[in-house]
Amino acid sequence: MQNITFHVKGMSCGRCVNSIESALMKLGVTAVTVNLSGGRVQVIYDEHSLTADRIRDTLVEQGYEVA
Repeated sequence: MQNITFHVKGMSCGRCVNSIESALMKLGVTAVTVNLSGGRVQVIYDEHSLTADRIRDTLVEQGYEVA
């Protein structure tokens, strides 16, 4: 398992949190923790079935800027 944290801009409310959690869980990640005030999304995933780039792309597809 891999643990990665993304710095995400554009999250502003609970709906953003739900949107991110839902999109990433559909990818098959193990866990998602969204820190709205800190602008961070922490993801635990199986590196054999998913890549960090795919997770990042999903966040961008949801309309967020990922650093």
